[in-house]
Amino acid sequence: MIVCSCNVISDRQVRDVVSERGTRITSQVYGCLGCSAQCGRCARTIRKIMDQALLACAKDCACCAAGGREEAHAEPHRLGEPAHEHDHPGQPVQTAAPAAHEHGSVRSGHAQLTHPHPVHGVPD
Repeated sequence: MIVCSCNVISDRQVRDVVSERGTRITSQVYGCLGCSAQCGRCARTIRKIMDQALLACAKDCACCAAGGREEAHAEPHRLGEPAHEHDHPGQPVQTAAPAAHEHGSVRSGHAQLTHPHPVHGVPD
């Protein structure tokens, strides 16, 4: 579904940007898609889609449901690999643990991406 007719942005594009890059601000979504807000009428809709995508990510990620324990991950942690961050609502941010993990399956919404969760890694 097209959510921004000025830039022809779909809800799927918004979800993809949030899951792949961990964007949390609507202006970041526009930037990642190579455009900027025009009339602004889509901003609230994009924000809602972002919130839903972040919540879905938190529910899909086993570490969130298990309190951030490494053994809860379907995929093993890979230390020292490049990563991107994203929030998981309701989870505390820890600043000392350097671990990241890789989701290797498409069903997780993070195909072949590595990222630290705030409960595991230091945000940029």
